[in-house]
Amino acid sequence: MNIFSKLFGKNKVNVTAAKEPSSEDPRKAIADVSSILSEQKKRYDEIANGKKRMQPVPDGELMQYFAEYFAPNKEFFSSPGSQKYQAYFDAVNAARLEMLNQPTLYNEATGRTVQELSEMVNNPKPGITNMLVCGMIYCMGKYAVIKDFVYCVDFLPQLPNCIALYLLLIAQKSPSDQRKQILDTGDGVDPAPLKTVIESLKILDPSWDPIIF
Repeated sequence: MNIFSKLFGKNKVNVTAAKEPSSEDPRKAIADVSSILSEQKKRYDEIANGKKRMQPVPDGELMQYFAEYFAPNKEFFSSPGSQKYQAYFDAVNAARLEMLNQPTLYNEATGRTVQELSEMVNNPKPGITNMLVCGMIYCMGKYAVIKDFVYCVDFLPQLPNCIALYLLLIAQKSPSDQRKQILDTGDGVDPAPLKTVIESLKILDPSWDPIIF
């Protein structure tokens, strides 16, 4: 589903009878609202189109994402066998499969091909490959989410783990009492897959509070 049909699918123009007669033409009021929504849609179209990678994302940028968003949260993965460790790597491994199973989205988000990703995963470089894969997961989540008044989420059925990890990681940049995220997944989209992943990841940060409406 196109993200903008979801962004604006819930918007309805409610025209109610005024208590006092008005000289304003109701058709003009409706046209004004339609114009505003059209301009908003145009702006979101520009944002979404600007997210598509025309060139492959450099390794250096992927390493930067890892260093900025993954590495600081050592408590997520520093205790092998713990519940946090299991929840974190379950999501990371599932996100990696999502990338491999969505070649078009992967290419749009990273400018790379799943063939290149598969080769990287099958021929790992110790200390490097995992960081690059994490950086790509961040790119996928960033591509699927547009932040405005709320977090507008697209590609939910295809990328629930990439999206949930992205939302968790960006939430860590805010104080613990400011980690509420309002998510709009759009009309006609089943939010259950994202809800499931979010619930499994909350053990990593109980103060993280994403709300889907």
